[in-house]
Amino acid sequence: MYAGRYYMTALIDADVIVYRAISVAASSVDWDGEGDTPLNNLPTAKKVADMMVKDWTLLAKEKQTLLVFSDRTKPKASFRHHVHPHYKANRGGPKPPMHDEIHDYLYENYKSTHLADCEGDDLMGILVTNDPKYVMVTIDKDMQTLPGRLVNPMDKNPQPKKTSALEAEYNWMYQTICGDQVDNFKGAPGAGPVAAMSALSGKIHADELYAAAMGVFSDQSHKAAPAKKFVKRDKDGEADWYQEFLMNARCARILRTGDYKRVNGEALVRLWSPEEDEIEWIDPYFELAT
Repeated sequence: MYAGRYYMTALIDADVIVYRAISVAASSVDWDGEGDTPLNNLPTAKKVADMMVKDWTLLAKEKQTLLVFSDRTKPKASFRHHVHPHYKANRGGPKPPMHDEIHDYLYENYKSTHLADCEGDDLMGILVTNDPKYVMVTIDKDMQTLPGRLVNPMDKNPQPKKTSALEAEYNWMYQTICGDQVDNFKGAPGAGPVAAMSALSGKIHADELYAAAMGVFSDQSHKAAPAKKFVKRDKDGEADWYQEFLMNARCARILRTGDYKRVNGEALVRLWSPEEDEIEWIDPYFELAT
């Protein structure tokens, strides 16, 4: 354990800061009635980014800051693209103006980090589950699926809150059932928050939560309308509830300590399974979902 506050570090979700800073500083004007012309104020975007880093660090009640970025060296730098065929398929197009400039400005002017072939969320997850000195600062509610300390600047009264191991497993299985519309994985077809809460309520062990979530997928696979929406199919073309559960659980799982390693310079990601002998290690970039 750490004896003093000096040793604590705020992990800042820098990807969010980049997008928020440029959205504040971007505007447009219609000079001649023939359409809007973008007006991008780079100095303002830098000032907004600096202010957000400062404010988010203060909310974490820490003096040390580490900005965490997603890997930008390859397209689709996330193992989830190779777990789910439709992961983030609802997103597309070029990055918004000033994105690269603000990214580089922050990376060069603050203590910053990224991890090859991984999203920033996953690096935050690996760090916070490895060392209690870290507190995550992000507006991304997905991070409640991790055990550790978290500050959400969007809360009415932002304060560092600790998510227990059991709470994290509950939140993870809840998202597995409900899916994530933003990231374009749908969860258990036909099920939603009511079904998730009903299934998971009262469970006091992780294995019970996993079994309850699997039960929701199994139930939905036997209903005609939801079964048609399953992505995973068995050899006879029927809805494969177990593979659908695994696919969604793996998409919903933010990587933790032990879920990432490098072998001979290559990144490998551990694909979770409730059965130890079904756990897989994949190259997060080159193996494609089927």
